[in-house]
Amino acid sequence: MTKRQFRFTLALFLILLQILVNLYLNEFNINIDFLFLILIYISSKGNFMKSLIAATIVGWGTDLLNSQIIGVFGFSRVVIAYIIFEIIVFIDFKRLSFTFLFIFFSLSISNLVASLFLLFINDYGLSVGMIIYQPLLTGMFAVILVNSDRIKEAINVY
Repeated sequence: MTKRQFRFTLALFLILLQILVNLYLNEFNINIDFLFLILIYISSKGNFMKSLIAATIVGWGTDLLNSQIIGVFGFSRVVIAYIIFEIIVFIDFKRLSFTFLFIFFSLSISNLVASLFLLFINDYGLSVGMIIYQPLLTGMFAVILVNSDRIKEAINVY
């Protein structure tokens, strides 16, 4: 399997995991944002326009799976993709602690922006699960995922 095929298979696997988590595991309050990991990868490898387009698509996908309002997560993901694209060159992904912290803080900021919009639009409360727990679980999953030598070689984010 070539690197391109492996990356495509990994992205498809992450998309299917996201759908599975939203359908079945939301009842247990286990929510990992697998689509955000795809956004991080595209922002680290792509150009500026690819990052923004991917952020819009990932945000709309998150909107379709999580909320009834289309555009809230789309906007927050575009904002964070812009920030990620600007600072990703300063992140050392060889150190797993930096990888975890980067994903944790970027997803927390993105979810905070989306939560504020949902607060203003539908009077939803700020959720600790979206701002703390989901980024924590997503960061831990990313560290476990990137810790594999096969995946390190295939995604080549260094």
